[in-house]
Amino acid sequence: MKNITLTSDVDLGYTPVSHSFINKYMPSANGEFVKVYLYLLHCLDTGKSISVSDIADFFEKEEADVFRAFRYWEKQGLLSVSSHASGESVSIKILSPDTKDTVADRSEKKTSFQDTSALPCDDLHESESFSHLVLATEVYFKRSLRHTDTDILLYMHDDLGIPLDLIEFLICQAVSKGKNNLKYVEAMARTLLDSDVRTLKAAKEYYKNNSDTTRMVAKAFGIQKRNLGSSEQDFIFKWTDTFGFDTDIIVEACNRTLKTTHEPSFSYADGILSKWHEKGVVSFEDIKRTDEEHAKTVKTPGNKKSSSKASKAGTASKNTFNNFEQRNLDFDTITKNAFLAAKSEE
Repeated sequence: MKNITLTSDVDLGYTPVSHSFINKYMPSANGEFVKVYLYLLHCLDTGKSISVSDIADFFEKEEADVFRAFRYWEKQGLLSVSSHASGESVSIKILSPDTKDTVADRSEKKTSFQDTSALPCDDLHESESFSHLVLATEVYFKRSLRHTDTDILLYMHDDLGIPLDLIEFLICQAVSKGKNNLKYVEAMARTLLDSDVRTLKAAKEYYKNNSDTTRMVAKAFGIQKRNLGSSEQDFIFKWTDTFGFDTDIIVEACNRTLKTTHEPSFSYADGILSKWHEKGVVSFEDIKRTDEEHAKTVKTPGNKKSSSKASKAGTASKNTFNNFEQRNLDFDTITKNAFLAAKSEE
């Protein structure tokens, strides 16, 4: 193995890094977290004024990634992080890595959730609930979690205050959409928080009212100023989960319902979809096939009319009145002759 010798013939300046940090803390830390820590040391040494967004831009990361790094080094006892009351600035004190960890002396951060799964972050790694979440995530993603994945799970629970059961629910939702990364799950979590959705029950209700299928059905039925009721949601659940229909087929049934009833009727649409389900419909080609089969079993209006005429003709032929010789009379000629006769009498 070749050795590397570093030399320089100019004084470029330097950022001092503790030997203890390199030997004790750096080997087990996430590389992105190490970069943030070193950059903080650099800014402290040079007196450079920075913000969280500046650090995020410098590394081409999200601000949430920077805060995760802060939180990690705070747990390691190398940073002391506090936010001002206004929430617009953050104070960071860099602690010596040569001293004992002082995190145990700090008060535990309280989450905004009253939930039995809201454990202090320092205990999460060892908790059975968190181990279950990690295992479940690996099953959903079909791969082992990286260090960064675990950090995101910790951040969502400890910093965003999201219960573990809600995190697992969001992971399941993400996988159903073909997204198997926790960055996407974190974005989903932030959307819920923006809508003040903070429990698993509330999240399920939120997704019921905001799923793509629900929105498309409401649009097809012209329902705009209200959320769908529980019974209406039950119909949609039946169509998607029990019958397994895609959204476009469900919307087609809704369109046919309006064309026939001229009003939104979930029960009528359910009748259409139930028949399609019985006939094994899974595509528009199958719908076309069932329409053609239905048309063959129903007589056309023209055939009914012809049949009616034939029936009347058969009845007339049996009438005794028709035994008399029928005369072919010209109605226009009769009218004209009557008119001329009346004129001659004047």
